[in-house]
Amino acid sequence: MVQPRTSPLLIDAGIYSIADKYDIFPLKVLARIKFNNFPPSYIVPHDQAFAAAIHTVYTSTPDSDRSLRDDCVLYAKESIKRLKKQESFNQALKDVPDFMFDVLHGVLDQQKRPEER
Repeated sequence: MVQPRTSPLLIDAGIYSIADKYDIFPLKVLARIKFNNFPPSYIVPHDQAFAAAIHTVYTSTPDSDRSLRDDCVLYAKESIKRLKKQESFNQALKDVPDFMFDVLHGVLDQQKRPEER
């Protein structure tokens, strides 16, 4: 997968990963805030950057750290109809099985009746 290295999403995901590695909690918080402050109008034309950020988030943070992982899954669930048409997103699903698993469960949970949740 070609990674758009100058994408702010990818940079913020990388900073989050480094902050986690060196246990710099305030930097993790700031990186997460910045990661989530991109309006959909920015992300839509940069779906390849979102796909690259998924790869970074899922390969550079521990499984136990759900923060950015849950953020990626939430955005994917909210935008699934558009994203499923994007090759970069489909490739991210193939390349990052844990992300695919999380998205699948998130979408299925959305479809449950209230008494099943």
